[in-house]
Formats: sequence, C-alpha cells, structure tokens
Amino acid sequence: MPDYLIFLMLISLLWIFGGIILGLHRLSVRIGLVPLLVFLGGITAAMQLQSWGWIHLQLLGYSINLDSLILFPALLFGALVIYVVNGTVQARSVFVGVMLISAMAIGFQLMPKFLAASNIPGFQAAPQGYPLRVGLASLVALVVDVIVLVVVYQMISNARRKYPSRVAGSLALLSALLSDAILFPLLAFFGTPNWPGAWHTHLLGKLCAGLVLLPLLIFYLRRVAPILPGTAATGPRPVFDLFTTNLQLETRALYHYNLLRTMSQLNQLIARSTNADELFQKVCDALIELRPYRMIWIGLIDEGSGQMKFTAQAGFTAEQVEAYAHHGKMIPLHQAAITKQALIINDVNQNNEVDPAWKKMMLATGCYAAGIFPIRSLDHIWGAVNVCMDRTDSFDRLEINLLQELADDLAYALANLEVRAQQTLLQAAAETMQDGIVITDFDGNMVYVNPSSARMMHASPSDLLGKPAADFIFSSGPPVMIQELIQTVKSQGKLKTEFVGRKAVSSVNVSIALDSEGQPAYLVSNVRDVTEQRAYERQLLTLHQLTTELVQIRDTPELMEAILHTSEDLLQANASGIYFVDPEHLQITDTLAHNLNPEYIQRIARDYRGLPG
Repeated sequence: MPDYLIFLMLISLLWIFGGIILGLHRLSVRIGLVPLLVFLGGITAAMQLQSWGWIHLQLLGYSINLDSLILFPALLFGALVIYVVNGTVQARSVFVGVMLISAMAIGFQLMPKFLAASNIPGFQAAPQGYPLRVGLASLVALVVDVIVLVVVYQMISNARRKYPSRVAGSLALLSALLSDAILFPLLAFFGTPNWPGAWHTHLLGKLCAGLVLLPLLIFYLRRVAPILPGTAATGPRPVFDLFTTNLQLETRALYHYNLLRTMSQLNQLIARSTNADELFQKVCDALIELRPYRMIWIGLIDEGSGQMKFTAQAGFTAEQVEAYAHHGKMIPLHQAAITKQALIINDVNQNNEVDPAWKKMMLATGCYAAGIFPIRSLDHIWGAVNVCMDRTDSFDRLEINLLQELADDLAYALANLEVRAQQTLLQAAAETMQDGIVITDFDGNMVYVNPSSARMMHASPSDLLGKPAADFIFSSGPPVMIQELIQTVKSQGKLKTEFVGRKAVSSVNVSIALDSEGQPAYLVSNVRDVTEQRAYERQLLTLHQLTTELVQIRDTPELMEAILHTSEDLLQANASGIYFVDPEHLQITDTLAHNLNPEYIQRIARDYRGLPG
C-alpha cells in the first residue's frame, strides 16, 4: 500500500476516535460522562492487552504499531478534554480509572508467566509471555504522561493569561506525547537491539498523531467548551491541581458563592436605588470588588446623537474609559445595541473586526477579553454594560448569564425609576390640585382618594380607603342606582353626572382605567365641588325671578309679600321683614314681616337701631 494511503488512513482513524470522544463529551450534558469513560476504558484495555499489537504498518521505512499511534494519543486527547472542561475532580477519576485498567490488563498478561514459574500442577503457560519490563514501562510512562499533560497545561494557562486554553491544551498534548515517546522506549527497550528503531518510531508517530488531533482540540476548546454549563475551562487553577483537588472544590464553591453574593448585592442595590447615576456607580464598584473583572463601565445611548456615553466606571480612571470609548469608535457597542444581543470578544488579540487603536489600547492595559451586554427592555435599548477581563476565554456561560441578567435588571431599574418619577409627579399634582380624584374598583369601593376629595367628604383619606364611595356621596346610604351608574360607565366608557351629598354638591366625570393587559381595572372620578357655584346660580335665578315678578305686580301688599318670599329664597333665609323708616325722624313707621317673632318686630320698631347689622 502506498505511503500516502497509509498516511490518510491513519489520519482518518485518529479523527474518528477524536470525533467519537468529542461527541460523547458534548452529549455528556444530557447523558453524563459514563459513556465517555467507558469508551476511554475500552481504549486503555485494548492498548494494554495489545488488541491491535499484531497490526504493524510500514510508513517511510518505519514499522508503526497502531496501539501507540492511534489508541494512546486518543486516550490522552480524551483525558485532556475532561480535565480542561470538566475540572480536576472528574479528570482525576479518569486518570485513576485508566491506571487501574492498565494495571489489571498488564497483570492478566503477566499471570501465565507467574503460573508457569510456580510449577503448580495442571497449569501450562504459553512459550512466550508478556514482557514484564514492557508492562511496567507502559504503566510508569502513563503516570508520567498524565502528570506532564496536566502540569504543562496549567503552567502555560497560568503563566500568560493572554494564552487561551486551546493554546495551552495543544502544547500540553504535544508535551505529553513527546514525554511518552522518549520515556516509554527508554524504559522498555534501552539496551536492547530494538532501542534505536523504537525510539525513532515512537517519537515520529506520536508527534504526528498529536498534530493531527490538534485541529479537533482547538475547535472544541474555542467553540464548544466555553458554552457548556459548569465549564472549568476559564477558571484559575493551581499548577499541581491534580494533587490538590480539594483546592479546586473550594475554588469552585467560592466561585458559586461569589456569584450568588454578587446577584444578591446587585438586586439589593437595584431595589433601593432612587437615582440612576448613583445606582450605576455602585453596581460598577460592586462588580470590581466581587468579580474578576479588570474594568467595567456602563454607558447610556444619548437620544440626540445616538452615541454611547459612559455614566459610571470602575477599574480604570474616567480618562481611560473615555479613551477606550473614543478609540473603539463604538463599533462593538453599536453592534450590540442594534442586534440586541450580547457581544463577546474572547480573544481581543485575534479579533480583526475591532478598531486597531482600540485593540492596542486594550492589550496595553492588560485586557484580553471583552463583553458588551445591552441594557434592553422589550422595545427600547438604554445602553450597555461593558466588561474587560485580563485573560482570554474568560466569559463562560455562567458569567455571560450573570452579566446579561444584570443588564436586564438595570433596564428594569431604569424603567422603574422613570415610572417612580412619573408617579411622584402625578401624586404631587393630585395632592395639590383643587379638584378631587377618587379611584374605585367596580364594586364602588375606594382605593385612592386625594386630599381635595377627602375634604369634600369631610373625612381623612385613610378613613375613606376600602369603603364604598356611595356612603359619603349620597345623603341616605348607597342607593341601588350606584351599580347602574357603574354599568353605564362600563358600556359607554365615561360618564358625567352630579351628586347632591349631605353637605355638598359635586360634579363628577367618571372614566375607566385599564390595566397593563388593556382590561378595565378601575373607575377614575374627577370630582369638583360646585356647592357655591350652584348657590350663586340659584341666587341669580331667584334675582331674575324677583325682578320679573316685581314689574308685573300692581298691588302694593302683594308686591311686598312677593319681595319677602323672594328675598328668603335669594338669601336662603327662614324669615324676612320689611321696615318702613321715616327719613325725617329716622324711626320705623311700619313693618311687613314673614316668620318673625312679634316681640322682635316690636323691639325693632321702637328703636330702628335695633336692626341687625
């Protein structure tokens, strides 16, 4: 078979094994890690039991064993993915399981030799058994490879935070394969005739296998791992985390505790806020204190210019934030605002869509990842929350959800503050206006009464709430007609009427208030006290009646009697009288009275100065 066909076949096998591993890992969100662990255990058993040991391929003059070229790189590949994404706890279980399976497989293969050497009757060993040196070399090399895999990954990931996990993972996989390519032949074949050929074969084959698997690893760690729930790919870990798993558990528990604490504090700030600028600044300060952010700033869109202007910041000075926004030309911010979706830049250095000056400034200040989270409501974009972090691929799914939830909560807070401001303004207007406002439910019970209405009803607002409005409007209890009026308002949408109460006359305009779903919720009544107006109208009507009747009366006694009665109606009096005074002597000479006590009339007649007023 030509070398290029063998080479293509080996690449295909590596990609098939790598694809199966990544597919099972991606499905672990639904089905758990057990299928993947079983698959890796099967690879380990097949490798140690030399299931493919009899298959040797000649490639470029070298005899290549498929165990070392396919199975072992795939095993390290799967172990690395679990360590990077799932964390040390799950990875250590995998490593221990692989070691146990390897030890058991080697033991099963060495058992015939021990049985033959024991001279136990009935046992016969095969002429050729599994070499003890090779088995021990395989187990020791596997232990060292796992340590190299984990330590190299964590050293690179921690040393330069701008290196993403995919770079650290690639170098870790190649380092572990290189370690095995050197250590295993040295332990298994050094000093034997097979040593030179085995060393070259393992070195060339395993490095090539690692390079073939790198595209799969890079794609998975870049595109898939960050979005998996509970991923550990972006979390900081000690270099020797494999031997200090408790530290990882404590770190993860602390991470979730800080996450909950952050949400709790932010929700308290939002609930207590009365000023948007003050709220935004406190939110920025809290996030810098509680989360691993290098810089955070909140910008609001200016309705006039459409540009994003920062309102609050933490982590950098205000001048640096101004420079950040200026150099960035607001491209990512506008994109996030227009699409209403969060914009995540996991690697600033590798992103070519942003402004070069902005990228240079970000890298110079130690920001290697950025996220822009729009502050949005259903139909409005207020601005954006902008976060910068000091390591690439730092925005895992939990962090993205936290920040987007924060942005949504800030949008709710802004809308709530606007509503509060409008409510305060409307309440101040309602409290000071001369007209009364009464809001009732459809049973006629009052749910709001402003001070003017309370004065009309001669009660305090607190005494009126929850009570039927009819009890304070009608003079003889709530009539049946109140329900008829409510039905009229429901059918017509509004009603204008007038109520004559116990002590006042009120003009009422009633309309329906709708709830958020557009359904009738309350009756809103604008009440105006027209008692004095109606009194003046009666006086004018009476005066008009008086003058009309006076000009028509020819008989003097009848005229005087008409004047008395009309004056009582005009002045709303119960009695009246007319006194005729002698202008020369300034004394009353005659009287004409209605409903006046005779003694009172005589006393006034004796002395006109006794007249009232």
